[in-house]
Amino acid sequence: MNKDRINWIDCAKGISIILVVIMHSGLGIELVGGTPDWMNRVILMLQPVRMPLFFTLSGLFFAKALTSSWRDIINSKLLHFTYFYAIWLVIQSALRSSGNIGSFTEYFLSNIIEPTTTLWFIYMLGLFFAITRLMAWFNAVTIIILAATLNLASISVGALLIDKFALYWVYFVVGVYAAPFILIGAKRYATRPASSIIWLCIFIVLANVAIELGMIRTGKHIDSTFLLQYVNSTSRMLLSWVGVGAFIAVISAYSHRYANTFLHYCGQNSLQIFLAFFLFKTPFQHILKAIGLVQFAPNISLILLACISILGPLYMNHIIMNWRPARYIQFLFVRPKWVRLPMRKPDGSTTYAPAK
Repeated sequence: MNKDRINWIDCAKGISIILVVIMHSGLGIELVGGTPDWMNRVILMLQPVRMPLFFTLSGLFFAKALTSSWRDIINSKLLHFTYFYAIWLVIQSALRSSGNIGSFTEYFLSNIIEPTTTLWFIYMLGLFFAITRLMAWFNAVTIIILAATLNLASISVGALLIDKFALYWVYFVVGVYAAPFILIGAKRYATRPASSIIWLCIFIVLANVAIELGMIRTGKHIDSTFLLQYVNSTSRMLLSWVGVGAFIAVISAYSHRYANTFLHYCGQNSLQIFLAFFLFKTPFQHILKAIGLVQFAPNISLILLACISILGPLYMNHIIMNWRPARYIQFLFVRPKWVRLPMRKPDGSTTYAPAK
């Protein structure tokens, strides 16, 4: 990927992680008794594009690695996500158990088998990478059709691992196999800002229509009959693709203006934000309630909470990476050498891939 493409992808990742944090902030404000009406509408409107955009972008990054050896895949992808999932699951388990060893063990082991925390996306990415690589010998169209079928089947067995896989795998595999077309399309829209804005407006209109029709509401279907479920699932997937395309078009058209800005920086540090935002969101949502802001101005509270939840991990990462006394906890955001496989150089010596 050239520099311009990396710029727009980083900006897109930044927007994706911001949308995710805003959604969780909305849940946090509701948990402490707030009712952020118009912000909830915005969150609901963006629901069809939030995670599909994230997984499509993740697929773009995996496209080049699809033909890599299993050793490279394990080292750069599977070990990478397994390590961060395990480290931050330990932290979340410790905070939730309040020092109770039995509760800690139960929570940790249950989430090894079935992810239920905010870390589920890391677990899912590792699974997507592994399954897609295992099926690499299949025709790309066959895999995309299979993934789309799982999405349209509206699988809901109550197990997050199965339900989320069926729902989002199609966006990942399209990101993988359609990467050249996505990159070409993004390059074309880079010179068509007006067209990209029109596309985004179309998505906003369609999303609001879908809300009024009951097609977008906490992931539930509007009817239990097979026909209406199929129509609803098809409409939601198409709406998601319209949204993903609109966001990519707008971001590619305007990313040159935001290179090396905060949005770009969020994209470069999206993993750090996703891993640590809960450390700031949870206490501050109770602080906002304690000072009465949640009841008085719930929408402002949601925006403030989202800003704190984004800025907190970024500042935390900056301190850990640049303040010498904090170097002992760099393992929170940097994979240590002992979790990286050695790579053999042409001269026969061994080295390690750069930490990620």
